[in-house]
Amino acid sequence: MKTRYFGSVTIDPKYYSRHIGNVTRELIDILAGSGAQIEITIDIQASKPAGFTEAEMRTIKENATALHFDPSSGFEGK
Repeated sequence: MKTRYFGSVTIDPKYYSRHIGNVTRELIDILAGSGAQIEITIDIQASKPAGFTEAEMRTIKENATALHFDPSSGFEGK
């Protein structure tokens, strides 16, 4: 009998809300309903060739902190 499920999916950034909703309804809800212990990790990678403004970085950092993102999250580059 199989005792573990694992999966990974790339979310289309143009339709992220719909896609995440579908993943929730079609997979996570079923796993949760089965009584399984679930661990969900969201990994976000974003790049902006022109660079993020100070205001954008401040808002993103504050929101990430409020949402309990891993402290190693942040910005890099020049």
